[in-house]
Amino acid sequence: MMRRALLLALATTLAAAGGCRRFPATMGDDKLLARVGDRTLYASDLRDMFRGQPSPEDSVRLLESYVDMWAKKMLKVQEAERRFRSSEEEIESKVEEYRNSLLTFKLDQYYLDHYLDTAITESQIFDYHKANQERFPLESDLVKGVVVHLDARYRGRDRIKAMLASPTAENRRDVLEICLKNNFTMWEAIAWSDANEMASHIGLPLKIDLGKLIATRGVQEYSARNDLYYVAVTDALLRGQPSPFELPRVRETIRKVLINARRQEIVHRFEDSLLRMAVESNRAEINVK
Repeated sequence: MMRRALLLALATTLAAAGGCRRFPATMGDDKLLARVGDRTLYASDLRDMFRGQPSPEDSVRLLESYVDMWAKKMLKVQEAERRFRSSEEEIESKVEEYRNSLLTFKLDQYYLDHYLDTAITESQIFDYHKANQERFPLESDLVKGVVVHLDARYRGRDRIKAMLASPTAENRRDVLEICLKNNFTMWEAIAWSDANEMASHIGLPLKIDLGKLIATRGVQEYSARNDLYYVAVTDALLRGQPSPFELPRVRETIRKVLINARRQEIVHRFEDSLLRMAVESNRAEINVK
């Protein structure tokens, strides 16, 4: 009970000091909150925890929790140092390596923030794609074409089929007008689309042979009862073939590749510059021949 009362008084003082941004500067005015071996925790170490001026009761709970966690953490550190003393050199080496990695990463980021140009033109993307098409194989079959769903009893169905077999812009418009007028549906892929998406628009309880669908350039028919589907594939690319330049995901991937190449170029350029200046000023020496 006495410990909690002391903590409450200390927490109130800390909150007041934090609120007006004043705190005892000297160790003589400070209060020792906890000690574990040769490591200590003073009230001044916690001044930032109470800047929000919580209530004294909340401050006590926060203070108790923090001091408890701090003590346990220090005890674990000391226990680990005792148990793994033989590995101390290895641990110090890893700490040094991690520190160096953080510092060099921060320096690289400084260079990039000041010198990296992230503007990539369509022409640069196109040139890279043209020279590296084999790096972007398709993961699925792509098609261009059209699927028309109509009533099998419609008398003009042969006319629609004939127009689909001759995929001109005028014929596409005429087919669309017929579909709108008769409440038929028409799905068209002018841009590259997944072959499975095309097959999904054939709303029949049939297993669609995608290989046959893609291989046939003529108009194919699928029907059941009064439902009739005309499917025309005007172009296709098979899985494993180079991805077309038009695909947004391909252009975005290339953009990232080009920016990453610029990042590496900037970092390497500054690394080389640092080494050259260090050797010229005799701050570094390279003896490997």
